Amino acid sequence: MKKKLALIALALVGTLGNIASYADAKLCFYRDTIHLDSDTPFDIRLQTLSSNQNLVVEQRDATSFYMRDVQSCPREGGYAYVRYGSDSQHYCDVVIKDGAFEKDPWWVSATCNNMRFGGLTHDGFLSYSYTMHFSKA
Repeated sequence: MKKKLALIALALVGTLGNIASYADAKLCFYRDTIHLDSDTPFDIRLQTLSSNQNLVVEQRDATSFYMRDVQSCPREGGYAYVRYGSDSQHYCDVVIKDGAFEKDPWWVSATCNNMRFGGLTHDGFLSYSYTMHFSKA
């Protein structure tokens, strides 16, 4: 009886490990889209965009960009470094943390000059789209 219970427990642990591995792999193939709120002043644009080695960022157009994991899909995720603004006197530098094991991307810090950063919001359930909110000071 003890051997049967041990075999069942071992099989269950192996199955849970396989499920966890499958879930980890499924989490790695995302692409988040970050765009500006429709109420953002018309002249605010994406000025600079970069990331650390754990995240890939790609400019989509003048006001939005994509974020995704690197191929190795590190558990700790990565950081995007973004500057939105209208000129050298009106801008916000925002650091965003994202990764396959983050529920949603979130802003770590925002430093602004003659602008205000109103946060980063999720566009809706089962969506990989997020809105950044800016206004002029």
